[in-house]
Amino acid sequence: MAVLAERLDDQIAASAHSSRYRQAIDARAALEEAELLLKLVEAGGRSSSGRPTWDSLRLLFRAFVADPQELARFAEQTVGAVVRHDERHGSELEITFWAYQENNCNMNLTAKATFTHRHTISNRLTRIEELTGLDPVRNYDRELLSLAFKAHVRLREPVPDPV
Repeated sequence: MAVLAERLDDQIAASAHSSRYRQAIDARAALEEAELLLKLVEAGGRSSSGRPTWDSLRLLFRAFVADPQELARFAEQTVGAVVRHDERHGSELEITFWAYQENNCNMNLTAKATFTHRHTISNRLTRIEELTGLDPVRNYDRELLSLAFKAHVRLREPVPDPV
């Protein structure tokens, strides 16, 4: 798969790789996982999901398959208030969080990437902390926020009909 992706790299805009599944019966899950990763790759302006940091999303996908209600509870408790705030106010808190992550937590680079002022980024990160109790500047809190936002992205996708 990796060899094929490298060979086709200049012919495709983005690629996504699912976890390795051992059973042929799991092919549908592998395709659904790859499709979700591809949507995230494209939304984040990336070219591939091959980075090791994407393994957390692969893990979340499997958690969703195993216990979707628990994953939904985790996402709601952790970032539900941020998602609802964005929906009501168009505040782009989630977009800012992802940009902050992608720019190695550098507010100046995040501001440049999002065409906003550095203070706007700081204010948005503060608002995320107010809504969640988790500080996006602190590593452990940022990790939990990232997992919860990824879970929320997974939950946004429609659940496929059983075969």
